[in-house]
Amino acid sequence: MTSKSTHAARLAALMTMLGRGQWVDLTPVIENGMPRWPSHPPVVVHRTVTHEHDGYFNQTIFMSEHSGAHVDAPIHGHPDARTIETFPPEFLVRRAKVVHWERREWRPGETATRADFEQWERTTGKTIQNGEIVLVNYGWLSRHWRLDRAWKWYAENMPGMNEEVADLLLDRGVAAVGTDTIACGSAVIEGRAVAPPPRNCWLHDKLLRADVLLIECLKNLELLPDECLFLALPLPIKGGSGSPIRAVAFLPEEEPLSAQT
Repeated sequence: MTSKSTHAARLAALMTMLGRGQWVDLTPVIENGMPRWPSHPPVVVHRTVTHEHDGYFNQTIFMSEHSGAHVDAPIHGHPDARTIETFPPEFLVRRAKVVHWERREWRPGETATRADFEQWERTTGKTIQNGEIVLVNYGWLSRHWRLDRAWKWYAENMPGMNEEVADLLLDRGVAAVGTDTIACGSAVIEGRAVAPPPRNCWLHDKLLRADVLLIECLKNLELLPDECLFLALPLPIKGGSGSPIRAVAFLPEEEPLSAQT
C-alpha cells in the first residue's frame, strides 16, 4: 500500500509537471448559430435567468449529444452497441498521434487512403500504435467554421477516409479517432455521402462496431506537434449515443508550440 507521504509526493510532482507544460484548447465555443449536422437540432443558449430580472445569472442550454466538439459512442451507428456512459471516464485520456494534412488542398468528398497514412508515418518517423488516439487535421474547421447563414457548408461538405483506412486503424488497435470535420471519416459533397449506403462512412461502420470511439469538430489541431497527450471527458449520459466534450491537448515542457508543416 502506498503511504500518504509517497502519494502526496507523487501528486506534487504531477502538479508541477502539468503546471510547466502547455495546454491547447481543442474545443469550439458553444454558442448560438454554431454549425451542426443538418438533421440535428440547433444549439440554443438562452439567457433564462438574469441579474436584472432575478438577481443572479443562469442560462439554459439546449443541444444534441453531437453538438460542437463531441464523441460518438458505438450505439450511434449500431443498435444494441455500447452507450457512452459504459466507457470509463479516463478512456479518452491517452497518447495521440496528430496527422497534419492542413496544407493539402482537400476537396469535399475526397478520401484519405492507407498510403496517405503510411506516408505520414515515413515522413514523421512516428508509428500509430495500439491504444492510441489518432487526430487528423484537414484544416477544415479553421477554414470553414462560420456562425452566419453560410454555416451549413462546413456541415454538408468534407473530406473523409476510405475503407482501407478503417481496416488499418483497426489493425493498429487504436482507441479513438478524431478530426476537425463534423463527421469523422465521412466524405460528403453537398450533404451526400460518397460511400455507398447503408454504411455511408467506413469509420462509423467498422470502428464504432469495434468500440473505437469517434471524435468530431476539434479545433486548433494545427498548433500541435505530431504527438501529444489528449484529454477529453464525455458526460455520463444514460443510454447516450455520444456526448459533448471539453477536449484539450497537453504538451510537456520541452515540446515547442508551433504550427506544423
